[in-house]
Amino acid sequence: ETGDYRNFLAKYMGDSEDWIRPRFSATSENPIQGEYSLKWEGGEEEHQWVLVSNAFYLGQPFTASVQVRVEGPDNADFSAGLMLLETYEKFSGVHAGPDEAGLHLDAADWATPDTAPLDFAMGQVYTFNISLNEDGELHASIRDAETREQAAVFEGATTVVPSALGLYVHTPADSEVEIRFDEVTVDAAPYRVPAETWTRASIPHYVALPQKNDVEHGEGNWVGGHSMLKEDDGSYSMWYRIRTSEARGAGYGYASSEDGVTWEKYEDNPVFFPDPDEYSSNEKISVLKVDGTYHGWYTVDAPGAGWWTGYCHSEDGVNWVDEGIVIDSQPTQKDPDVIYVDGTFYLYAISPGNTDLAVYTSEDGMDWEMRNYIEMGIHRHPTAYYEPESETFWLYAFGLHLGIHRAKSEDGIHFTDFEPVWHEPAVGIDDWREGGVDYGVFLGDGHGHIPDPKNRILYYQGRNNYGNNHPGWRYHGSERVLLAGWFTGLHLDIPTHVKPDGAYEYERFPFGAERIDGLYAQTTSPGRIVVTRWSPDEDVAVEGELRGSRGTSWRIEITGGLEPESRYRLIIDDEVGDTRNSGTFGDTVLRANLPSGGAQNFRIERAD
Repeated sequence: ETGDYRNFLAKYMGDSEDWIRPRFSATSENPIQGEYSLKWEGGEEEHQWVLVSNAFYLGQPFTASVQVRVEGPDNADFSAGLMLLETYEKFSGVHAGPDEAGLHLDAADWATPDTAPLDFAMGQVYTFNISLNEDGELHASIRDAETREQAAVFEGATTVVPSALGLYVHTPADSEVEIRFDEVTVDAAPYRVPAETWTRASIPHYVALPQKNDVEHGEGNWVGGHSMLKEDDGSYSMWYRIRTSEARGAGYGYASSEDGVTWEKYEDNPVFFPDPDEYSSNEKISVLKVDGTYHGWYTVDAPGAGWWTGYCHSEDGVNWVDEGIVIDSQPTQKDPDVIYVDGTFYLYAISPGNTDLAVYTSEDGMDWEMRNYIEMGIHRHPTAYYEPESETFWLYAFGLHLGIHRAKSEDGIHFTDFEPVWHEPAVGIDDWREGGVDYGVFLGDGHGHIPDPKNRILYYQGRNNYGNNHPGWRYHGSERVLLAGWFTGLHLDIPTHVKPDGAYEYERFPFGAERIDGLYAQTTSPGRIVVTRWSPDEDVAVEGELRGSRGTSWRIEITGGLEPESRYRLIIDDEVGDTRNSGTFGDTVLRANLPSGGAQNFRIERAD
C-alpha cells in the first residue's frame, strides 16, 4: 500500500526482439484492497511478462498467494499467474486464462501440460495460492476470494528451489484487458540468516527507496553512485545520483533515515547540481564527514575530455559549495570512493582507460597525487573502507560478470591480489550478470571506517540488463538500493540457532544489533541461545535463554573480560551446571547439560 511496486521488477518473457515497454502501474483506481492495486493494461503489441521479486523470504515450507481481478470483454484472451522461480529457465506455478487453468512444474517455457477447465468470471476477484513443502511437494489452487470456493486445484512434485516470486501476464496484440494484482503474501518457514556469508536482506529489512511510475518527472529514480554514513546521533544520511527520463545524471539528491531501512527524500532535491551548461552528465558522489564538515567528490562528464572528479563541501550535507574540478587526468577517470585515515585522504577511482583502478592521496582533499595503478582489465566500480582494529585498508571491485572481489593493503596504496567475495543472484531485482550487485557502499562513520569488521553492512544498487529483458535506465523503477550484510558471532537480543558443527543462524537480520565480542556457544545437538545481558566485568557476566532437547550439552566460552583467576559458575534454571576458575586473561569455558527440554534461563556469575 505504498503506491508503487518497488519490490518487483518487470521481466520480458516474449519472443519479440523489438523494444517493448511493460504496461504495469500502481493505481488507486478501483483497487482490489486498500488504496492501491498493481494494474496491467493490454496494448497494441503482444505482451508476455513476469513481474519478479526476490525480496521475500522463501524458506520451505511456505505458502504464497496473490489476489487477481481481470476486467475486459467477455471473449478476451489473457493469462495471469503466480510463479516460483529458481531461474528464468526453471520455474513452477499456476496460471489462469478465460476457460482453463494450468500447472507449471519444472518448466522452461510457458507451455502447460497439466490443465483443467475453468470458467473465469470477468470482474471477480480470485486468490491464486501455491504451497511448497520441504520435500518439493507443490499444491496450487485458484479460489473465489469472496466465497473461497475452489475453481481449480493442482498437486505435483517439483525440483525448483525458489528464490523469487513472479506475477505472470500474457495478453495478445490489441488487448483491452486490465489485470489487477493485490495482497501478495508469503507465509514461510521461520526466518534464518546464516552467519559468515553475504546475505541480502528480505522484507522487512529489505530496502527499496520510494520511486514513481513510468512517467516523466524531475526527481527521477534513486540509482547509482550513492554514498552513505551513520551520523553521530545514530541517524543515517545518503547522497545519490538522480536519473530522470531525459538525463543519465541530473544532479545529486539527499535522503535521511532514523533506522537505515526506511528513507525519506529531502523535499528540495537536487541538493547539488554540477554546472549543466558545462558538463553533460554526472555520476557517482563519495561523501565523508571530517572535523564537522561534509566533503564530497563527484564525477562529471566533460564533453570531449572524458570523466573528471570535482570537489564540494557543506556544513549540513544539503547546502554545498562547489570548488570545481580537482582531478582531470587523462584518460578517463571516474566514480571515486574516498576514505580518510590519519590526516590523509585516499581516493580510489576507475582510471585510466575505464578498465582499471587508480589510487590517489591528498592532504586536503583538493590537491591529489596518483600513487598506484591497479590493472583490472575490465570495467569495475571501486568501494573502499578502513578497519581501525587491524589497521587494514580493503578495496572492493563491483560489477560485470566477475561478481564482487576484494583486496587488502597495509598502506592504502599497494594491494594484494583480488579474491572473489559474492555474486549476483540467478533471478530477481538484482540479477544482471553484468553487475546485478553494483555501486556498493559499506556503512561506516564519517571517515569511511568500519568499526566492527565482523559485522559488515552493505548497501548496493540492484541492476538489470539493458536489452528487451528490461528497458534500461529510462524506465523508472529499474534499479533499487538494497541492503546486505555479513555477520558473525552472538548478538544481544538476537535469537541465534547453534548447529553441532558450530554454525550460527539468526532469527532476525542483525542490522543494528550489538555484537558480543568474546562470547561463544557450542552444542552437541541443534539448539537456540538468546543473550540478554553481557557484562563480563560485573558479578553477573551473562544472562539469557537456552533452548534445546533434554540432555543436550552446551559449551559456553568467554575469551576475556572476566575477573582473572576468579571462580565462575554456569546456572541453568537455578541449578548449577558447572563451576570453573577464569584464566589469567579473564577467560573460561563452562559446560552443562540441559536438565529438560524447551526454553531455560541461564546465567554465568561469580561464585566467590
